This record gives sequence, C-alpha cells and structure tokens, in this order.
Amino acid sequence: MAITIKNVRHEVDCLNILTHGSADQWDEVARKPLTGRYNIDSSNGGYKLCRYVNNSGETEITNYRMTARELYYVVSGIVKVLEHNKREGL
Repeated sequence: MAITIKNVRHEVDCLNILTHGSADQWDEVARKPLTGRYNIDSSNGGYKLCRYVNNSGETEITNYRMTARELYYVVSGIVKVLEHNKREGL
C-alpha cells in the first residue's frame, strides 16, 4: 500500500482528536494556531511532526525529517498507544 502525506494527515487528525477532542489545528476567528495541537511541517521533501506551543511557534516532536511512510508509522504508533491507554483507563 502506498502511504502518502494524506494518510499521515489523517493520523495527525486522529492524534488531535484523541488529545483535544477535535481535529482542528487553527482558530479561524482569531486567525492563530490552537496551542497544543499537532501538525506536520514539510520542507525539502521531508516531514516532521510538530506541536504548537504558543501563538508564534512550535516545537518538534520528531528530531529529523522523515519520508511520509516513516512519519506515518511514528504517528500511527503514538495513536495506538493513546487508544490502548484510554481503553485500559490509564
């Protein structure tokens, strides 16, 4: 199966839903990022998982750029662990 950035974005949406209750990453009214939400940073053909920490910046969750397939497996693993912990009540 070909894994594209569209698949990675879906997993990031799942991650935001699990941690914040919605997949929104941006406040359309205030025109600023929602603090604590995860997003994908892309440059030079690689991708990083990042998290908004305030209105003007973000922090990197993954330390180096990855292919879409590699990032998909990272984010998918995080989502599976969070779902398991939620099911088990941890």
